[in-house]
Amino acid sequence: GIKGLTGVTLYGQAGTQKRTPVVSFNIAGMDPAAVALELDDHFNIMARSGIHCAPSAHKTIGTYPQGTVRFSFSYFNTQEQIAKAIDAIRKISRRKK
Repeated sequence: GIKGLTGVTLYGQAGTQKRTPVVSFNIAGMDPAAVALELDDHFNIMARSGIHCAPSAHKTIGTYPQGTVRFSFSYFNTQEQIAKAIDAIRKISRRKK
């Protein structure tokens, strides 16, 4: 997954038992909007960026005002799509070293 990638910060509860399929992250040195745009433009992966209508939550986790990049996975996403997203984040984060 993305948890161990250098320069990538994953937000939320550790493990999978008390998590929803919403995944928020940032890549060090990159604006979340730029990451989301790159995911769309170069990898055809849709993600949201920003504070996601939750400024207080972002103040709490220290990501205000820029926010995070967010994936909202669902029952209909495949393991292949998740692997593609992880690979894209890996590639983007390596370029930003």
